[in-house]
Amino acid sequence: MSSADAFDSPHETLLLKEIIRSIAEKDREVFLLSRFGGLTHAQIAARLGVAVKTVEWRMARALKHCDDQLRR
Repeated sequence: MSSADAFDSPHETLLLKEIIRSIAEKDREVFLLSRFGGLTHAQIAARLGVAVKTVEWRMARALKHCDDQLRR
């Protein structure tokens, strides 16, 4: 089951897609590689040529953005 399958209605799926699209580009790339690509932070860091800590920071910002949007 994918992350999108966890949502019950087409409306919730659309909301998820809109929220993901609104994440800053570099943060979104990390989010997608992690959540939909199944990569670890170390794998993402190697792929993007950045430090693992950078991946952790970008992921944290992406998740905070999602949380903020869902609480609106």
